[in-house]
Amino acid sequence: MLSVFGLLALTFSSSAMASPIQDIPQALGDTLGIDPEAAGYILSAAILMSAGLALAIAGRRPNILATIIVLITIMIALVVIGWLDYWVAFLVAVLVAALFGTRMRDLFGGD
Repeated sequence: MLSVFGLLALTFSSSAMASPIQDIPQALGDTLGIDPEAAGYILSAAILMSAGLALAIAGRRPNILATIIVLITIMIALVVIGWLDYWVAFLVAVLVAALFGTRMRDLFGGD
């Protein structure tokens, strides 16, 4: 999986070599013949998958909460550089809060 992304990076790296980081999705979109917004989603997914996989397999007992915190932080960084829309990060944060909401209620609720 990572070799495919490496091949894609090698393919379009010549056109995006001296440009700002915000122009990388445009170069990938031009190379693949897709919308630059879709290219930004592809690049964001590749970064999040590689970081999430590395954190998920680290150690004997991976810490899911630390993994989620790091992935949301990376997602916010991707929003800031313009590769990802803000509503995607917001939606993921709401889903994570909903998943851990009942766990926190049981932990601190005292019932």
